[in-house]
Amino acid sequence: MDFIGSEDMETSGKYHFLPMRLLPKLNARLSKPVALDLKRPQQKSYPPIHGLYLLLRASGLAYVQQRGKKSYLQLDEQGLASWHSLNPTERYFTLLESWLVRGDPQILGERGYFASGGIRNWPIFFQRFPDRSLQVAGNQKVESLLPYEPTLCTLALLELFGIVTLGHAKPEPGKGWQVARIEHTGFGDAMTQVLFGKELISQVLFARQEDQPAAILHTKFAPFFPEWRHHLVLSEPESLEGVYVFKVSLGSVWARIAIPSDGLLEDLSASILNAYEFDFDHLYCFTYVNRFGIAGHVNHPDMDEPQWADEVTIGELGLTPGMVMTYRYDFGDNWQFQVLLERVEPPNSTVKQAKLLDLHGKPPSQYGDDDDDDGWWD
Repeated sequence: MDFIGSEDMETSGKYHFLPMRLLPKLNARLSKPVALDLKRPQQKSYPPIHGLYLLLRASGLAYVQQRGKKSYLQLDEQGLASWHSLNPTERYFTLLESWLVRGDPQILGERGYFASGGIRNWPIFFQRFPDRSLQVAGNQKVESLLPYEPTLCTLALLELFGIVTLGHAKPEPGKGWQVARIEHTGFGDAMTQVLFGKELISQVLFARQEDQPAAILHTKFAPFFPEWRHHLVLSEPESLEGVYVFKVSLGSVWARIAIPSDGLLEDLSASILNAYEFDFDHLYCFTYVNRFGIAGHVNHPDMDEPQWADEVTIGELGLTPGMVMTYRYDFGDNWQFQVLLERVEPPNSTVKQAKLLDLHGKPPSQYGDDDDDDGWWD
C-alpha cells in the first residue's frame, strides 16, 4: 500500500496487474527478495508479489477503477484508515481471513480449483508428502507438481503467514523462482487443524457469498489471541446516480440503451431482448466483476442462486464507465452479449425506465435460419 501511495496507479493487462517496470523495485523492498534470471519477468514471476496482490484485492483495501480505456488501482481511504488502527495480530487475521474467504483464483486470472491463490488446495499436497521436511530441488515429481499444487503463489503466501518455511535455491537461466526445500512449522500445523476443519470450511463457503468477511475465524482463534478485538472496515461501494448508457453488442450488431441508476437488472434484460427482437422464454444471467476482482452474478428471478435481477438495481453494481458486463441469455443456445457502460449522465426526469437510443445492424434470428451465420453462437 505504501508502494502504491496516495496517487492511483495505472494497472497493466486484462487482470489489472501492477506495471511490469515497477516489479523489480517492489521486489527489492520485500524482506526476502526473489532472485530471478528472466529477461521479462511478469507479476506471476514474483510469487510473493503475486500473493500480496491477491491479498490486496481480496481484502478490499484496493480496488480497480475504470476510466475510459485505462484502469487504475485505487486505495480505499476508509479501509486504509481502519487498517492503520489495527494492531499486528488484527492485521494478520484480516489478511488470512480475506485469503480464505475471497482469495479467488479469478483475481489472478486463473481458473479452476487447483489455481493460483487457492489456500484450500495446499493440504492435499502435504498429504501426499507427509514428511515435515520436503526436498524440492532435484525431485522431479515435486518440481513438476509445485506450479499447480499448491502453486508457487500459494507457497509464497504460506511462508509469509508463517505456516511453512522455505529454502531458496539459486536462479537458473530462463527459469523463475526456485525452491530448494519446504518445511512444516509447529505453528502452521496447529493453524491447519483449525482452518481446514469441516465446520469452518462450510462457514467459509457461505461467507463467499457476502460482500464483507463474516469474521468467521474470530470465534475459533480469539481465545488464543485475545489481542484480536477489531476488524477491518471498508467504505461502502460508490453508487453513481444518474442515467447509465450501455452499448450492448452481439457480434457486429449493437444497441445503445439508457436506464436510470435505480432501474432493475430485470428491466435492462427486457430492454436488450426487445432491442434484438428475442422472446422472454428463457433464463439469463448478468456477469460483472465486483470490487474484489471476483465475478459477480445477477440471475433470472426463477433461478435458485442469488442475486436476482428483480431485486438488484443498476447503481448497486458499482460500475464505472468503461466497465463491461456479460449478458448470457438462453443457456441452451448460449447467446452472449457484451454490455459496455459508456457513460453515466446526470439524472433526467424524462428517463424513468430503460430506453432504446440506437440500434446498429440487423439482429440475428433467435432460433436460426438456414442462411444464419453459425458465428452468432459462442
